[in-house]
Amino acid sequence: AGKTLFSDFGKRWLASRVVDPSSILRYETAYRLHVCPAFGYRQVRAIKPSHIQSWIGQLSERFESSTVIASFLVLQGILDLAVADGEIKKNPAKSPVVQVPVHQAPEIQIWADDVITCLIDAHPDSLRALPELAASCGMREGELFGISLEDFDFDEKIVRVRRQIK
Repeated sequence: AGKTLFSDFGKRWLASRVVDPSSILRYETAYRLHVCPAFGYRQVRAIKPSHIQSWIGQLSERFESSTVIASFLVLQGILDLAVADGEIKKNPAKSPVVQVPVHQAPEIQIWADDVITCLIDAHPDSLRALPELAASCGMREGELFGISLEDFDFDEKIVRVRRQIK
């Protein structure tokens, strides 16, 4: 058991994902650029927590924490599949030795009212609702582009975000 190459499980794990297209693209990119070069040609049983921690350290020197975390989650998912298929007994990525960096979100800069007013005024009348909704409701681009008249409840003064455009 455990003689199967990591890359074989990587291909199976990627093929088994039932997620939206943008997520699968992120998974495939992390796998291709960061995970497979480090672990692809190793036997699953040969991957140790110390190897994973060393890899995390190397990635952390070159990339932001979000890239390291995304790559680690792909690695962990692939190793979970190896455990589920009986190739290894425990997932080495879940060892207490393995420490993943914490994502530090940048501080949000809030625009002043006069900046928002200028932005809204710069739009033609037919598009002014977009920056107004973005500024007042905190809607993102995909949500703004997916908004429809039926999403507004004028009696309750509620906007329901039911879809987004990707």
